[in-house]
Amino acid sequence: MSKIWGDIVNIVASRPELLHFFRSNAVVSIGDGQIASFWTDSWSGGFCLRDEFPRLYSLSNGKDGSVSLYHSNRDASRNWVFNFRRPLFAWEEGELRRLSIHLSSFPLLIANVPDCLKWNATPSGVFSVSSAYHWFELGFGSSCMVSSSLWKNAAPPRVQFFGWLAWRGRIKTASFLRRIGMLNGNVDVCCIFCKEMEETSIHVLLHCPFVWWIWSYFVNWWGLQWVLPGSVQDLLDWWAGCRHTKMVKKIWSVVPLAILWSIWKQRNDCVFNGVQRSLDALCENIKVIIAVWVKSAFTLDYFVYDLIRDLNQVKIMPQFEYDGSGEPIGCTLDVIIKTT
Repeated sequence: MSKIWGDIVNIVASRPELLHFFRSNAVVSIGDGQIASFWTDSWSGGFCLRDEFPRLYSLSNGKDGSVSLYHSNRDASRNWVFNFRRPLFAWEEGELRRLSIHLSSFPLLIANVPDCLKWNATPSGVFSVSSAYHWFELGFGSSCMVSSSLWKNAAPPRVQFFGWLAWRGRIKTASFLRRIGMLNGNVDVCCIFCKEMEETSIHVLLHCPFVWWIWSYFVNWWGLQWVLPGSVQDLLDWWAGCRHTKMVKKIWSVVPLAILWSIWKQRNDCVFNGVQRSLDALCENIKVIIAVWVKSAFTLDYFVYDLIRDLNQVKIMPQFEYDGSGEPIGCTLDVIIKTT
């Protein structure tokens, strides 16, 4: 099996609803009936006869027959004829009658017109990746938005990866290391900041009073209010769902990654080097990190100092974004930043 098909199979195995979505929307438009499989293709009523009549399918001697083949084997009264490997029981005869009634509304075959696949999820009947993505976004929009916000922003790749680890609950906290046997039962696994609660990923990145003060500081920095999220997932869901103009969003999307990364680095400094930075100094350092990351990733018109000291002024100033030649490629009235 090729790598591409292997990836497809793995995705379908992990998300069976995706396979159901494809099967329910991929139907065969009947022409001459020579290509469509009678039992296994969705040609009759938008569903597969094998799934609707599983007992009859299991008894059939012609599981691979085409629609055209079955159609040509009808008797003089135009009744569909089936070849089963044994006589049917009474209840199976009832299923056969139900199948015959269903097939009585079957449309006529059209000579010299090949069967074709039709995609019901689009008005045109043609499959598109966007239709599948739109369905996925409706059903799994939250995870989709969070994933996009983690990987499509100004943070360095290693910070994006750490954000993904935090989102999936896979960072190597003390409680995690003890659970996998890297630390013995005598090792203290209390939070290095508050010294009161066990150091889990949710606690050290969000619920610790020391850490919660940092999050509250940055939410207030943006002039917003919120309540304590129950998990990193809830935090990132809320962050990704906030609406901002295009240019402000470049700054907004990098804030949670900068905070998560800085908290974890501070935690490691405390554990391994005994360094404890003041909350004010840590918050100022996070602001600098945010400004530098955004400034280095996008050709925007602002001073790093402006973003750190006067975010509100930055958000309301008219802003230009520049192309590779230094020419402005757009202007918004809501957002921008004055350049060096």
